[in-house]
Amino acid sequence: MSELYRFDIDYPMHPEDEEGMKHIACDDGEYVLAGAALVLEAKVEILTAQVKSQQATIIELEAWKEKMREEFSIAVQIDLEHGVQWMNEEASAEFAKKYPNLCNALSLLEEDEEGDPNE
Repeated sequence: MSELYRFDIDYPMHPEDEEGMKHIACDDGEYVLAGAALVLEAKVEILTAQVKSQQATIIELEAWKEKMREEFSIAVQIDLEHGVQWMNEEASAEFAKKYPNLCNALSLLEEDEEGDPNE
């Protein structure tokens, strides 16, 4: 006849919560065959290895996500800078059409400032 083992079970209420363990005590008469216990133990080891593998994959994906977020942020910033530059050029051209005399006066002032560095 196979050996019988009685054992209590502790398991976490939530996978990330190590302190929230739930204890299930076996009542008298609840036994598990030794062979079945070994099979369960082997399955637990396999599942534990799979969880570790998936956790490593999650860490890799988090790193990739952060890299993509950074690249996207840089791309958006560059697009915004180009958009602002384009808007400034458009506004400047429109201003020059509406106020040509003022633009000529401003350009004369700029030329005067750039003129003789000794003054």
